[in-house]
Amino acid sequence: MRVLLTGAGGLAGRAMLRRLLAPEGDREVTAVYRKNLPAPSDRFTPVKLDLLDRERTLARVREAEPGVIIHLAGENHGTLEELLAGNVIATRNLLDAACALQGPVRVLATGSSA
Repeated sequence: MRVLLTGAGGLAGRAMLRRLLAPEGDREVTAVYRKNLPAPSDRFTPVKLDLLDRERTLARVREAEPGVIIHLAGENHGTLEELLAGNVIATRNLLDAACALQGPVRVLATGSSA
């Protein structure tokens, strides 16, 4: 199964990545980071991506061809404009990219109190 994980550099994202890469699973993971990319492995591909960059988000999701998207990226502090961009616009871009995929894709989108 191909999985695209956003927010891989955050607290929840790091925990989810460890779970996705557990030995009992047969998964190919593309993990999205805003910065500080770790080294790739045979089942894990780190990708630097700003989800606010709509065209690049569409392209990266298309390249990953995920069957599952786990969206853990977002903002929990900042101005109203920063919160709207990081939580609403970024999620819209990701969902639009998911809708543009050829096959079916399941999406888990989380949120914060922000």
